[in-house]
Amino acid sequence: MTITLPDDVHAKALANAKKFGFSSVEEYVADLVDGDELDFIDNRLGSSKLTFNTREELEALLLEGLNSGPPIRADEAFWRQLRERIESGTLRNAEQPA
Repeated sequence: MTITLPDDVHAKALANAKKFGFSSVEEYVADLVDGDELDFIDNRLGSSKLTFNTREELEALLLEGLNSGPPIRADEAFWRQLRERIESGTLRNAEQPA
């Protein structure tokens, strides 16, 4: 799909892509679209602490998560249970699937 942006919007998207470390406007816009899905999930779960402005902040949050407790196996069953619990509204903040 091709989307043509007005020059001023493209310039802003290009500036933001560079600011946030994306290699292109296309990559930045794709991330925004993916973010819409995360917003939907976040709205179902309630407010989240996952906010960042730079890739460095994101990396720090990821490292914090890696060091937050014992590892869990994120296999297909884990993701299926997580999706089911999100869709049913039974998953709350700070919970993980059974």
